Amino acid sequence: MVQGPLENKDQAANTAAKITTVAQLQHWAYTKPQAVLDEMNQVRQYYDDTVIAHNKLIDQLQASAKGVEAVEHELQELGNDYKKQTDDLLQTQSQLDQAQKQIRVLKADNAAKMAPLSQIAYVTSCVEGDTAEHIYARPQDRAAKPYTSVNELLEHLATELCTKNID
Repeated sequence: MVQGPLENKDQAANTAAKITTVAQLQHWAYTKPQAVLDEMNQVRQYYDDTVIAHNKLIDQLQASAKGVEAVEHELQELGNDYKKQTDDLLQTQSQLDQAQKQIRVLKADNAAKMAPLSQIAYVTSCVEGDTAEHIYARPQDRAAKPYTSVNELLEHLATELCTKNID
């Protein structure tokens, strides 16, 4: 801490008590010129130290302001990145939702297509003998006219069995 011109309270009180008028100041300067010079040097040194301390504070304030500006800029960039990442995340989530919907539709279509095929496969596995040999070729994809539903297979079997029984 910078020391002031009148550090001693007694000195300040004595000086203030001695000098109350301009005439007393002139008398003091005339009788004790070295004391006046010392006092002036102390005041000047105190002023110089105060200016230096002030300038240091201003430099610190400006450095802090630059630091705050840099942090604000980084926060703004992070905020922009956060907004971009949020937008990207929302877009990705939307694409994922659409893909899941398409998968559900495809699964439903596949299940609708597979249900008749699995029913046909079940009936085919339950049939034995000549009847099995008769219907075996037709469920194949390469067949000229494959079964499209279990009802069609059952109708064919009923017709085949009725024809055999009539003969």
